[in-house]
Amino acid sequence: MPSIDTIYRDLRRFDDQAIVDLEVLTAEHGLAAVRTKRRPLLHLDVDTTVEPVFGDHEGALSGYNCLGG
Repeated sequence: MPSIDTIYRDLRRFDDQAIVDLEVLTAEHGLAAVRTKRRPLLHLDVDTTVEPVFGDHEGALSGYNCLGG
């Protein structure tokens, strides 16, 4: 399993349309097993794991538990 940094580096080479296509492909693949169940209700569990960063990184935001954020 590649690190999250490797995945983000690879995704930087995608243009906007490639990102849209990847999202569609991922959703279709992820929902394939769900569609076979034919259930009227779907429970989606979103992982909100925090990835800690140290220092000043572009795009990084202070978390809810950060003192002086």
